[in-house]
Amino acid sequence: MKKLLTGVATAAIVIGSMQGAAQAANVPIWIGIGSAAILAAGILGETSDIGDIHVGNGNTDLPLSLTVGAGYYNILNDKGDTSHTDRDDGGAGVGRVELRFNTEFLRIRPFIGIEGTTDSASYIYGGGMLDVRFGDHFILSPNAAVGAYFNGDGREMGSTLEFRTGVEAAWEFDNKMRVGAAFHHISNAGIGDVNPGVEELTFNLSIPLN
Repeated sequence: MKKLLTGVATAAIVIGSMQGAAQAANVPIWIGIGSAAILAAGILGETSDIGDIHVGNGNTDLPLSLTVGAGYYNILNDKGDTSHTDRDDGGAGVGRVELRFNTEFLRIRPFIGIEGTTDSASYIYGGGMLDVRFGDHFILSPNAAVGAYFNGDGREMGSTLEFRTGVEAAWEFDNKMRVGAAFHHISNAGIGDVNPGVEELTFNLSIPLN
């Protein structure tokens, strides 16, 4: 049963990503569905005897971690808002540095970070992540953040204030180091003049600092 729940949660993320590729406007909806499936699997794991699945890190020795990541910005390769005259040409490389704190509030782990693209766009943000542990090492982490976006020579996002939602899948080693991949959607939720949004895929390494 534990394997079944893990498969359901992972499948929701994969299906969401595929749907997003077909219709980028639906990406936030599918991220929400995938996150809900992951959380449901964690809650079911905690309230039954199906196996070692739980939400949050509980009594785990949670470290202060520095996370670095690199990947592709505009992974779905859309050109931006069709009504905007400043449509971009496609994707770019993206790099990220994130500090994840060694505490939780209502099982949510806070973080702050900054990321930048090879088109000189940058995003400074803060938010929280919810670790759902499947056994001792595999972790799925829905997360959300809010921050300030500066487009540089990259995509005009329509607002300085931008929101980021996504999911990270990671493997945690015995020394608390994590390696994984994350898929995120960034948009302004319609508060700007335009809201093209963008999706990014990164591969991450989290290094414990204490």
